[in-house]
Amino acid sequence: MNQVERLIKRLSNEDPDVRTSAAETLGQIGATRAIEPLIELLNDEDPDVRYTAAEALGQIGKPAVKPLILSLFSLWDYDDEEFEESLWDDDEEFLKSVSEVLDTIDPDWATKRTARRHLRSFSELLKKGDMPVRLYIIGVLEKIGDKIPGVSELLTIALEDQDRGVQLRAAKALEKIKAIGNI
Repeated sequence: MNQVERLIKRLSNEDPDVRTSAAETLGQIGATRAIEPLIELLNDEDPDVRYTAAEALGQIGKPAVKPLILSLFSLWDYDDEEFEESLWDDDEEFLKSVSEVLDTIDPDWATKRTARRHLRSFSELLKKGDMPVRLYIIGVLEKIGDKIPGVSELLTIALEDQDRGVQLRAAKALEKIKAIGNI
């Protein structure tokens, strides 16, 4: 077993200090093989472990972007066309951590092709996700802007959300998109 494999194994240790140390080292050496296990740590019960995993993914950089995006949108089962319960509903810290890592590595991640392929997931999340998820999706749609068809339509649907905060966030996103489009 090589050093990276030993460190990856330590990510599941009971002791949060061991998990933190392993994540930190994997980030420092840029271990791309550790991307998936580090993404899983973004939902760790210990905030220090989550923070260190996010930092490690940021240090690994661009190779982590696509797996991070896919981790956000893995809750839509395209074969069964069903919305699946996931980390989104249980822990908004996961959502925040993944978003911050993506923004650190690549601030334009939401406008890339990988994120664009998930408009169907965005639509379902706007319907069935809890409030922090709906707010997050609106933020992602705002980043994408009018670069692809369907974004404004999804935001318009969010204007009819039951939550006033979601309605206001959708209205602000639409205003920003229209303002940028008019420049």
